[in-house]
Amino acid sequence: MSSHQPQRIELDLARLSAIVEAARACGMPDDMVSDIEAVFASYAFVHTQVEQKGTTIRRLRRMLFGARTEKTRHVCGQAGDEGQASSSSDTNSNESSDQATSNESEPGAGERNSTEAGPKEKPKRKGHGRKGAASYRGAERVPVPHPSLRAGDVCPSCERGKLYQLTPAVLVRIRGQAPLTGYVYELERLRCNSCGEVFKAPAPDGVGEEKYDVTTAVLIAVLKYGFGLPFYRMARLQEAAAVPMPAATQWELLLRTIAGPEAVH
Repeated sequence: MSSHQPQRIELDLARLSAIVEAARACGMPDDMVSDIEAVFASYAFVHTQVEQKGTTIRRLRRMLFGARTEKTRHVCGQAGDEGQASSSSDTNSNESSDQATSNESEPGAGERNSTEAGPKEKPKRKGHGRKGAASYRGAERVPVPHPSLRAGDVCPSCERGKLYQLTPAVLVRIRGQAPLTGYVYELERLRCNSCGEVFKAPAPDGVGEEKYDVTTAVLIAVLKYGFGLPFYRMARLQEAAAVPMPAATQWELLLRTIAGPEAVH
């Protein structure tokens, strides 16, 4: 066959049908006439798909040759199976190409071929997407003692042996909350009805004197500059969670606690 670019000619469906009828009238075998008719039908289908605005090269290739299901292990194979894998790949490619050519005579045949040749759905791996209890290192650990039994007690079932400690059973429970949580400490106050002296309960240890803990500014900086969460969006989230944190307050906390934002600004 010539390697030069073929001459471009205009053919409509009427002209293609006339060629098929002329071939049949000349006494050409029916199977050869059917092959010619299938080639013309495929050409008409491809021409229609190319004219559509949403058609891409990838979609057209999938229509003609089916979906690619090859994996590296199937193509390369083991050390002694390279020749077998290569021949199997060529055979599958030829079969899918022939099937696409012969079936394109019907509207939508390319899409059916793509569906039939597509990869079968793989079963999900066990435990896929799940995390064990050891993965939740940031979760609060809550020890739950047995309500009535202790290590060393007599077994209530057989009343002969003694109980000993085992590794605790683990339950993981996830709860949603706002990025910033608040605590409202209600300090009890007492007044003397004689002298009027007021006695207020002291704040718990570690509460500090500042309303906003230093970790608040750190988390705001991480969400803003590490994950791209805008101040106003964080403010809306906190407002919905009933723990308000206005955007202006977030900026003031960063300026007062971390020197980087001011330098960048």
